Amino acid sequence: PSDVLLVSRCRSLLAADPTLSSLNIHVACSEGVITLAGDVPTESTRLHVHRLASNTEGVQAVQNDLRVN
Repeated sequence: PSDVLLVSRCRSLLAADPTLSSLNIHVACSEGVITLAGDVPTESTRLHVHRLASNTEGVQAVQNDLRVN
């Protein structure tokens, strides 16, 4: 799948999660590798977002640059 499609799929998964919908998480993709950026409230939230991105169909890898604030 194209990088644009992967970003769309990943954003849809994140938006569907009520615990994440209020967070401003930036999602980018290059050659099948999703990059996550932004601030999250806890380490468990950071890991949860990483898990969702990793489970997005077609994603090869995830670069998690989310910061816990």
